[in-house]
Amino acid sequence: MAKQDRKRINRAIALVASVVLAVGLVPVPAIAVGTGDELGGLASEASPAAATPDAVPLTQGDEGTASDEQPAKAERADDNGSETGAVASGDGKDDSGADSADSDGAAAADSDGDKGQPSDEAEQTDDDEASAKSASSDKDKDKNEGKDAKSESPAFAQSATVDGVTVTVEADAGVFPEGASLLVENVPSAKTEAAVAPERDADANVAASCTFDVKVLDANGKEIQPADGRSVKVSFKAAEVADPNLDVSVYHVAEGAARADKLDVDVSGKTATAESSGFSFYTVEFTYGDLQYVLKGGEKVALADVLAAVGLSGEATGVEVSDPALFSASKESGGWVITSHEAFSSDEWMRVTIAGRAYEIKVTDSQVEGDYTYVVDNAYAVITGYSGAGGAIAIPSELGGVPVKVIGFEAFMGKAGITSVTIPAGVTGIHDRAFEECTYLASVVFQGAVGNIGNSAFRECSSLGSVVFQGAVGSIGDSAFSNCSSLGSVVFQGAVTNMAPCVFDGCSSWGDVYCYGTQDQWMSCASNYWGTGNEYMKPREHYTACNVTTSPSPGNGGSSKVEWTWRDDDIASAGNLTATPAEGYHFASWTKGGAVVSTDNPCRFDADSADSDAVYVANFEPNSATYTISAAADPVVGGTVSGGGTFTYGQEATLTAKPSEGYVFDCWTEDGSEVDGADAEYTFPVTASRTLVANFRQVSIRDIADQVYTGS
Repeated sequence: MAKQDRKRINRAIALVASVVLAVGLVPVPAIAVGTGDELGGLASEASPAAATPDAVPLTQGDEGTASDEQPAKAERADDNGSETGAVASGDGKDDSGADSADSDGAAAADSDGDKGQPSDEAEQTDDDEASAKSASSDKDKDKNEGKDAKSESPAFAQSATVDGVTVTVEADAGVFPEGASLLVENVPSAKTEAAVAPERDADANVAASCTFDVKVLDANGKEIQPADGRSVKVSFKAAEVADPNLDVSVYHVAEGAARADKLDVDVSGKTATAESSGFSFYTVEFTYGDLQYVLKGGEKVALADVLAAVGLSGEATGVEVSDPALFSASKESGGWVITSHEAFSSDEWMRVTIAGRAYEIKVTDSQVEGDYTYVVDNAYAVITGYSGAGGAIAIPSELGGVPVKVIGFEAFMGKAGITSVTIPAGVTGIHDRAFEECTYLASVVFQGAVGNIGNSAFRECSSLGSVVFQGAVGSIGDSAFSNCSSLGSVVFQGAVTNMAPCVFDGCSSWGDVYCYGTQDQWMSCASNYWGTGNEYMKPREHYTACNVTTSPSPGNGGSSKVEWTWRDDDIASAGNLTATPAEGYHFASWTKGGAVVSTDNPCRFDADSADSDAVYVANFEPNSATYTISAAADPVVGGTVSGGGTFTYGQEATLTAKPSEGYVFDCWTEDGSEVDGADAEYTFPVTASRTLVANFRQVSIRDIADQVYTGS
């Protein structure tokens, strides 16, 4: 029988059985599907296993027939909406119920050991029905997956533009429910300032900022946060993002938070994007760092050069300055120009407008070299600060390639670590309070003339014991050395033009003051210099009888001073001129009125015979200078001389005198005077140009006798 015909017959049998059961005509215990050529028949009493697993179970009696409960159970199944039949359906559908009975019947027949092995045709049927079940299972799986996909909400991407800034929120699928929407409101940045300020870079200047309350609402208008704390992308599109002069920062401030969360930002074109896991307030700031420009006193510079120096770009449309008396801005044919009118040490600024936005640039006249801060005014340096460790310090004679002329107001004030100060020639001014309260400062030396020492310049330097002025002094201000309680010695090696009262007020350890000039000259410029009412503190004064001064030439070649020897009546009896060359220089000579008076160093002179108001110049020459050493023979026929030539300072020269036959070497002479200790081969360091003569004489009988005696 054909497979399809047998399947239709089986279904018909099952249908008839269900009808019989429904009307209660015959108590049929079960229906089995044949596995051979027979159509099948009633199940054997000995084969209860032939009932299908899904069918209503039968109650077994002594004879193996169905009990009276069978129709009742069938009726309950019918009441539950299922198709009535011998085998109850799992899902209550007609087709599936029939298929189940058909399949289960075959399985029951296969399980009966009395029936033997199933035929090939039965195996094929089982395979076909298994394939059908597999297809049905795949279909159900696809249906369930479709349901899961439908429950996953779609990806979220919405934008809103507020006050020219476009805010976009993007999230993966499932982060927000379907129907969610974006709401962005602008709020004052002051609302988040307290939380943002601690996270802002210390050198950041805020050029612009905006704060937004960013919310995502569900379909019912209720505010929601990202599901499961998942992150979202929040981006801000604005022209300022692409401005090369500005940096962009994004801060997330949770409601009620004391500090903001500064987010990492990716910038692309005009858009700045950050990731966050929650919504509330977002502050977007556009900032620039500290900008500073050093404007030298008297300098005129193009604004374009200033902007390039501080890293700003773009065309300036306006400039405002803090103090037009110090420096000003003007627009000329070639563009904006900044002009400094004088040196200054105060903190100033200029505001430059570029593309409608103002940038503040700090303007200072201060520069730094080593431990010193200084300003440049009319081609000279004014020291305004010191940052070194202290100890013995020597004020530099140059800073930034320009000479140091002034030590400014409070430049070294309170620098307790300084123990001694040497102030070079060329420094002509010490401003008010320059070294006040340098409590460990023990000694001060002024190597040259100084025009002015300001009020309280060295006040309260309690360890100061010695001050030496090696040059003239123009004026010393009020209380310049007051309360220097250890001060015992002050030496003025040059004239003092004016000294204010109370210069040394409160100096309780006086020993000696060595005054340049006569007592009358001194008192005319320095009455009551020790302080009114403090006569018991007066020092012992020593005076010179003449006004001898010294000066170096060139000024950076070294320093010079005059020191005095005192008689018992405190009047100078003699003076010593001392020259100290600077590095790279050497002392050459002392001159007075252009004439060389000595090449000795030091050089002593008698005070009583010295010219009044004489000025001795210490001449220095660079070590790189060249000198000529010349040598000649006298008489010419007496011998030969070698070794002369051109030498640099300090280089050794060796002159050799070789007598002719019949002559012997006698001595070297210079300017007609014999050179002590110079042999025929004479070696010496070159410190100046020299002309030497090798003197020869004819051999005498005595010379021959000496040679015989000495065996030479």
